[in-house]
Amino acid sequence: FLMEGMWTRCFPATIKARELINQGAIGDIVKVQAEFGYDIENGCPASVRGNAKTGGMTMDIGIYLIEKALLAYPSSHYECINTSAVSINGITDGVDLSVSASVAFRAKSLDFQNFHERQHGGVASLAWTGLADTPETCSIIGTRGAIIFDTTAHIPPTFLLRQRVSRTEMRETRFDFPPPPDDKKHNWNYPSSICLQYEALAVERALRSNLTQAPEWTLDDSVVAHTILHRLKVYLDSSSNFIID
Repeated sequence: FLMEGMWTRCFPATIKARELINQGAIGDIVKVQAEFGYDIENGCPASVRGNAKTGGMTMDIGIYLIEKALLAYPSSHYECINTSAVSINGITDGVDLSVSASVAFRAKSLDFQNFHERQHGGVASLAWTGLADTPETCSIIGTRGAIIFDTTAHIPPTFLLRQRVSRTEMRETRFDFPPPPDDKKHNWNYPSSICLQYEALAVERALRSNLTQAPEWTLDDSVVAHTILHRLKVYLDSSSNFIID
């Protein structure tokens, strides 16, 4: 059994959102817009600063934004066809501190007899930064509505489902998933660390079902996510980007 530690995929909110997307609750996905950032002056892993090749915010938290793109465009049905990005880099070490990235996806197979342009694929506009604490929101926009993670999208306790009634009217449904109770007897390194148990439970379910991977985040998901991450990093390393202190 092998599974990457992508705990975001194991949160009940993510599982429910994925279920709704697969059911067609918001139609065909055309756009993902997401951001995530925290102020590294208040503390960050040592690996973030010092080495432009291995450090920076892309390597630190970029994977969480790519996860949201793959939630909308799963690796089983879509392939990444284009990546680009720009960044603000540190003057002393050259690491990327703030990044805006664009990723395009195309359906792996198309039914040309029943083809609809909107089923062809879509785009994702992703941003991450170490220069500010951001609202951390994500909107997955479809032809019939949207799923909006309106707070802490990488550790989501809630999301909003908006379904189109007419061009000017949307029906909204809020889904809330309170975190597990905390006895306050432990010190956590990061917000919502008590929710790491969600992935532990996902692994347990997979093992009890004699699976070699968990369906929440498969080996293919990991390979595709890190391929996109690598392509973005290579693009940034080969581009002329702005430099600040």
